[in-house]
Amino acid sequence: MHRNFLINCSKSTVQNDVDELVRESRKKLEVEIKAVLREASAIADRALARARTAQAAGISALVANHSYLRNRPDVLLTSYNSRIVAT
Repeated sequence: MHRNFLINCSKSTVQNDVDELVRESRKKLEVEIKAVLREASAIADRALARARTAQAAGISALVANHSYLRNRPDVLLTSYNSRIVAT
């Protein structure tokens, strides 16, 4: 009887230790995951800001280039003819 009591106590102690280790491990993992997600979100925000800036610059540059070329058809013909000769 005394032996069974000791075995049950040891078993309970081991189980409690394992449960505590699992809880600590889970908390550490959650902290690490949240840090990685925050970093990934910050990277995505910076990339989106750069993309918006590039898009805005691209649109205005395209509009300016279109206006320029619209008034200079000779530039288009020269560029087109040089591509034909080069190929």
